[in-house]
Amino acid sequence: MKKCLYILILGFSLALTSASFSPNVLAYENITLIPSDITNTGIAIDRPNLYDYAPTIMLINGTYKMWWCGNTTQGNQTDHIWYATSTDLTHWSAPVSVLQTIGTSVQGIHSCDPTVIKATNDIYYMYFTSETSHIGGGTDNQIYLATSTNGTNWVHHDNGNPVIPLLSTNPRDTGNYGIGMSSVIFKDGGFLQLYINAALDSNLAKTVGGFSSDGGVTFPKINGGIPIVRLLGSPDFKYLPNAKKYIAVGGDNSKYELEMYLFSEDFQILKRIKLPLTSFSQACNSNVGIIGDRFGNVLSENNITIVYQSGPVNAGGDCHNPDTWNLYKMNINISSIIGSVPSPTPNPVPGDLNSDGKVDIFDYNLLVSNYGK
Repeated sequence: MKKCLYILILGFSLALTSASFSPNVLAYENITLIPSDITNTGIAIDRPNLYDYAPTIMLINGTYKMWWCGNTTQGNQTDHIWYATSTDLTHWSAPVSVLQTIGTSVQGIHSCDPTVIKATNDIYYMYFTSETSHIGGGTDNQIYLATSTNGTNWVHHDNGNPVIPLLSTNPRDTGNYGIGMSSVIFKDGGFLQLYINAALDSNLAKTVGGFSSDGGVTFPKINGGIPIVRLLGSPDFKYLPNAKKYIAVGGDNSKYELEMYLFSEDFQILKRIKLPLTSFSQACNSNVGIIGDRFGNVLSENNITIVYQSGPVNAGGDCHNPDTWNLYKMNINISSIIGSVPSPTPNPVPGDLNSDGKVDIFDYNLLVSNYGK
C-alpha cells in the first residue's frame, strides 16, 4: 500500500450525533514557513536495506511509543506493523513486528498505515489498512481494528473483518486504492476517524463525516458523507484542544514535499502552510505522523514534532525506491500559525467567592465580612 493519495473521509464514533460538517467553502490563507521555524533533527528509525513508513506516535508517562509499517526482508515488499519505544526520540528500542494480516478470507497480504490511540478503559485501539483478500496487490483496501492492553500483543477485532468495509463505499471501481490511511482522535467521548477514500478514483481527494455509537467499531457517515477537503497524500491529523482547531500534515504525491493545514472545528480550512523542501535532508518526503498524546491531541500548541518517511530520488528520477525509505523527525514552530490561543475559561465553583478554584475558610471570611452591608 505504498501510495500517496488525495482522499480523506471523516468518521465519528460516539458522542456527536448532532455534529454537522460542511464542505470547505471559505477562502483560506496560504503561508510558507521560514527556515528558522523548522528544525530537522535527523533519522529516527533506520533498518538497513528495509523500508519504513507511515508512523503513528504517542507519548505516555515519559515514553514515546511508535508503530509504523515496513517489510521484514530485503526485496520482500510485504508490509507488517512494527513497534519501538524511546525516551528521547533519538535512541529507540529494537523494532519488533507486532501485527500482520491473519491470513483469512477477509484480509490481504499487507497490514499497514496504523493509527493508535489509548482511549478509555486503558485499551489501545489500532486502526490499520489491508486489502480485500480476493484482490490483493495494494488495491481495494479496507480499514480494520485490533486492540491491545500493552501495545505489543494485538487481537484482531471481529475475527479480522473490517470496521470500515469497502462495500460501504458506493460508488466504487475495483482496482483502485479503496479506503485507508486513517487518523483517529478520541474527542468528546467519541472516536473521530479521518481516512482516505479512493474507492472510485485513486487520484481524487475528499473528506466526509461519519458517526458511531458503539465505541469505535462502526463509522457510518455523517450527513451521507459530505466532502470536506482535497488534501495532500497520507496526512495525519491531531487536535488542539485550547485553540479548538485541527492540524494536519501531509505529503505531495508529485513533489514529495510536506504541507500543513489548519482547520476549524467544523473542518473549514483556515490556513495552508508549506514546508520548504530545503528544510529536509532528502528529496522524497511523505507518510507523516504527528506526535500526540494518548487521545490524539498535540503535545504543545506552540511546537509540534513529526516523524515522516524520507528517501532519495532514484535513478529514474522519481521517489519509488522503497528500500531507501527511513523515518526522520522534525520539530515545527506553529505558534505563528495558530495565533493567540485564549486560555480555557474555568468552570465556576459554587461558593468560591474569591475565585481561587476552591471553597474554604477564606470564602467564609469574605462572606461574613460583608454580611449586613
